[in-house]
Amino acid sequence: MTNFVLLNDEEHRKLKVKTGFGEDLGDSGSLVEVVPQEYRNAATNYPIMLTQFEEGGRFMACALLGLDLGENLFIDGDKWDATYIPLHIQRGPFRIGIQQKEGRDEPDMVISIDTDSGRVNEVDGEPLFEEDGSPSPYLKNMNTVLSRLVAGTEAAKIFAAALEKFDLVKPMDISIEFKDGKTGKVQGLHSIDEEKLKALSGDDLKELNENGILMLLHVVIASLAQIDRLIDRKSALLQ
Repeated sequence: MTNFVLLNDEEHRKLKVKTGFGEDLGDSGSLVEVVPQEYRNAATNYPIMLTQFEEGGRFMACALLGLDLGENLFIDGDKWDATYIPLHIQRGPFRIGIQQKEGRDEPDMVISIDTDSGRVNEVDGEPLFEEDGSPSPYLKNMNTVLSRLVAGTEAAKIFAAALEKFDLVKPMDISIEFKDGKTGKVQGLHSIDEEKLKALSGDDLKELNENGILMLLHVVIASLAQIDRLIDRKSALLQ
């Protein structure tokens, strides 16, 4: 369960946030959404797969973290074993929303915190506020992370619209063969249809290139090379 409330320096002055990693801190899960601004960094560590979290919804790009439901192969003790941590992991117990205030034309961005998160307490971790109520360096960094996610969410909608417009999504099951000879399969995921991408007209490719989507498509395709490394991680765990 979650309990998101608007963050403020009076009620939450004493709160701290644990910054390590672990299943007890909410880091279990085999998929985490990544936004276009982080595709390049994510692709150096994870396969980027496409998935729908609801039938008929837009396709979202997600880093594949494990080969079984709820499995995260990148948690090593209380550390994250990768050179890049996705923004949705970095944001921890925070999320950003929009609040329309009376008398203002433009809505304000507001930060909420999940006070029921295992990360949130008053004893251990990074403080959110200084003694005078000003944001701590940690909270300032969270502002940056959340701002990047807001921009990334809008970019993700544009990316998804391009996938739909040019019909570039295809189902992709991942066949697994471990070093000990055992086999398995991950089903229900999708990827870029490379044949349809190659068959697009020059005008279509020009459109994709001009709005930056073509480069993102190739990054997602290239990230599939990380599937073998993910299988190696799983094999090492099984041994």
